[in-house]
Amino acid sequence: MGNGSHCPSQSCNQLLSIEYLTPNPPPRLVVSMLDKLKVRCQLCNETNINRGIFDEHVKTSCSEYRIDCPGKNIGCQWFGSRNEHDEHTKTCLFEKLRPVVDILYKIIENQSLDIKEQKAQLEQQKAQLQQQQIQIGDIQSENQTQKNETASIRKQITTLDEEMNKLRSAIHQLSK
Repeated sequence: MGNGSHCPSQSCNQLLSIEYLTPNPPPRLVVSMLDKLKVRCQLCNETNINRGIFDEHVKTSCSEYRIDCPGKNIGCQWFGSRNEHDEHTKTCLFEKLRPVVDILYKIIENQSLDIKEQKAQLEQQKAQLQQQQIQIGDIQSENQTQKNETASIRKQITTLDEEMNKLRSAIHQLSK
């Protein structure tokens, strides 16, 4: 059916388009029959593989399926067939270094965790320091207020002393 075709129903005759079609999944019976068909692997040329387990063959047992070295995650760039894999792994320098690299990765991981903890502690200490600085500022302000009050009281005492001395003088003058 091409674009521009009409519905075959006489009562409908609506314009149809491929965009409106939805494919039906094949019936299970058909899939089951197809999965029993024998196929040949194009990689290793093995024959008589059930189509239903072909993907499993490729992923787990095909000798020519290309796989990475297990040392890829630590730098090995070898990529080859499964049948060459064991031989490569025996001679791979990265795999020989894996025990040391694993220890170093563990050390780095532990140090990263330590750094995270220390950063968290540092942030907590910064917050505490800021709070303490605010408290110090408040105390300094209170201290200054008290100094001002003390100076004012001293001034009042001095004034009162002077007045008392005047009164004493006056009393002394009067008592003569």
